[in-house]
Order: sequence, then structure tokens, then C-alpha cells
Amino acid sequence: MKIAFLEHSQAPGGGQGNLLSILQALDRNSFEGFVVTNGEGPLTASVRALGLSAVSFDMGRLRQRYFWEFNPRRKRLASWFHQNKIRLAFANSFPAGKLGVMAAKDAGIPAILFKQIIIHKGRRSSTAFVYRHYLRYFKRIIAVSEACRRGILGIGIPQAKIAVVPNGVDVGRWRPGLDGREFRRTFRIEEGVHLVGTIAVLRPEKGIEVLLRTWVEVVKESPQARLAIIGGPEPSQEAYGQSLRSLARLLGIEDSVIFCGHLADLSPVYGAFDLFVSSSHSEAFGLSLATAMACGKPVVSTRSGGPEEIVEDGVSGCLCLPGDPVALSKAILGMIADGDKRNEMGRAARKRIVDRFSLDRQTQSLEKLFREVAGNG
Repeated sequence: MKIAFLEHSQAPGGGQGNLLSILQALDRNSFEGFVVTNGEGPLTASVRALGLSAVSFDMGRLRQRYFWEFNPRRKRLASWFHQNKIRLAFANSFPAGKLGVMAAKDAGIPAILFKQIIIHKGRRSSTAFVYRHYLRYFKRIIAVSEACRRGILGIGIPQAKIAVVPNGVDVGRWRPGLDGREFRRTFRIEEGVHLVGTIAVLRPEKGIEVLLRTWVEVVKESPQARLAIIGGPEPSQEAYGQSLRSLARLLGIEDSVIFCGHLADLSPVYGAFDLFVSSSHSEAFGLSLATAMACGKPVVSTRSGGPEEIVEDGVSGCLCLPGDPVALSKAILGMIADGDKRNEMGRAARKRIVDRFSLDRQTQSLEKLFREVAGNG
């Protein structure tokens, strides 16, 4: 079965990384994947580096307001589907899904949307209208968590259209014992210094401002500790990335906070962390958090949606309310102070991911869904 996997963003993030993992894990005797990206960029290069098929396609702007921008691209994509005998269109993001589902409709093939953002009730009515308009054309919508599913139901999408398939982690690749010495040497973090870290595309919903304010309280009691922030802003939000660095200087914590930017190889990063923190206001799943858990790292996270379904509070990590630096700092300091507790929670975290959130489990669920939606041919 030939499947077109569509992605609009080239920025390295959890959704893009999970797509690459899915493509590698798919049964290639049954499925042939083509990744359709918006032009050339890091994602296109990563797909080709894995020896997979990548097709560069001009998907246009993120928000195409006029039919004369949208319709020609829709027709070209539908023609490409037809010429390449694509049986199923899989949209890895909503921006790609808007174009993909209409082109699939024209080509007479079903489409699936992989929904990795929580749709909140507070979104303005025009946004909810756009979601409802396009989501009705998808044969199935995959929610990566129950929190994500509730958001989709909240805008009036029928339950029968929604399938919950949590993201998965390659537990063979991401495992305890990864060597973090190279990362510590590179960023001059001595052995024995407690390293707290987070990995995220730097967007406002990731709550990095809250994490920085949290860190003010942490270094008061643990002045030798270091905070590593891995990831950068999207190209359109460079100013936001600079504002976070400015805030760290304003708070007087610039010497204990390391902005590492985007790193291609995350194995030394996870190996170096003593504790992983997620400070998000809204998180549909939390793939970097789940990956840290697979590596045997204890976690502190906000109750921001998906993480509440991954982390067993008090067993494999600690959960706090979003936007509360006091609660976050208390949880982080409690972990820093108690090595036995970190080790015990790290072991429980690893077991949780192996048992419930492995890549094999996710891939098997997706393959079953692909056959159900597009048939077995």
C-alpha cells in the first residue's frame, strides 16, 4: 500500500521526529511511504538520509486566505496522488492536512489526520469553524492522547471518527546508560553537578518563561545546579527566542542556564540529564518527556494534557499545575536532594514507557488503522 505522509513544517520538533520513527518502523513489505514536505529543508534532508522517499512540494503559506492560492496547489497534489497510485494520505499536521485532505478528496482516496495539538474551548469561533470545516473530510482523525481527543470532540467532531493512538518511543534506541560525558564536556558541566533539562521547540505554549522563573528559586537552594534548554524557536519566532535569553539575564540566572539551541544528536543529552522538566501550558502528548522516561530519567511536568496520561504522579515522576513556579521549584529541589528517589522513579519511568508507550505498540496500531481505512490491497 502506497501512503503519502504530509508535513508542512521543516522545523525539528517532536512531531517531525515521531514521523521519522514511524516511517522506519513500518512494515515495508506491506507499506511504501512517501514523505511530502513543504519545499526543501531539515526534514526533507533527514528523510533522505534514512534512505526513504521524500518529495518536495510547494504547499504555500501556513495560512492561505484565498482560493487562488490554495486551489492550484490542491489540484497539483491530487494529480501527484493519482500519478503515483497513492492509496492513503496521512497528514502529520493540520496545516498539511488542509491541503492534503482536499487533494485526497479530489483524487478519490481517504485521508487520516494525525492530531498533535490540543484544541482548547477558548479558541475563537473562527478557528473552531476552520477546524470543523476541514476535519469533516478526514476518514479518521488520530488523537495522540485522551486530552487531544476531548479537544476534537469539543468542536463537534463525531466520536466514531476519532482513534486514540499515543505516540511511541523506540525503547531499544532510547534506554538507560546513554553516555552523557560528551555533552557535559561541551557545555562545561562538571561530573556531580546536578543537570536539569528540557527539550522543546521554543514557543510560548512550552512555558519556558515559567521554567526560568522557577529556576530562580531552585538556584537559591542549589546554586551549583544547571538548567539546559535544548531547542530553538521556529524561524518566524526568532525574537521570542531572544526574549528568553533576555529574561534569564534580567532574572540574574544567566550563569546557571544554558541555551543549547537545536542539537541533531540527542543521545548524549538524555544521557547527561539527571532530571527532565516539562513546563508546558498545553501539551498534546510530550514526546521528549516520554523519551527521557525511556532513558530511565525521572521527570517533573505540568498537568498540561498528555503528560498527565504518561506520568504516574509520585511513581514515575511528579506533576504540578501549569504556570506555578513555586510548585515546580519544590518538585525539582525534592528530586535534586534525593538520589534514591530519582533512581527509583527513573526505573518506574522506564517501565511505564516500555509497557504502554513503545514505538512498536504505536506502529502496530497505525498499521491496523491504515488497513482499516484504505483496505488491505
